[in-house]
Amino acid sequence: MHPSIIFKQLFDKISAMLLKLGFLKNSKGFSYLCHTIYFGVVEEGQRYDINSKLFPKVANLFDTKLLNIERNSRHALNEAYLNGGFKQINEVLNMEYLLPYEKPTLTNFISTLIEKHVMTMGDMACV
Repeated sequence: MHPSIIFKQLFDKISAMLLKLGFLKNSKGFSYLCHTIYFGVVEEGQRYDINSKLFPKVANLFDTKLLNIERNSRHALNEAYLNGGFKQINEVLNMEYLLPYEKPTLTNFISTLIEKHVMTMGDMACV
């Protein structure tokens, strides 16, 4: 399968999951999160270095400061949480992740979504 098709399929899956969780597609944080999760899935060696490897990579891609990536991603996470999107997070992830009143930290949320997609990558055979 052509790499651009694999990128689009994976990116669409990540985007759809974030939308189900109440993230707003028109926010910068949404796009930053999609790319951070994507890079975490496809670049195994950097998977757990969110602040030191993945965020700088996204900042470079968008030609912005690392601080903007973190701040906008955190803002998007907070907005999704406040909009009630996390009420069904356990269902969306198909696992017990949070109690109804809990809100994950940004890096915990990102690493969980990375792991979720890595576990389902067998279908796409891209990693």
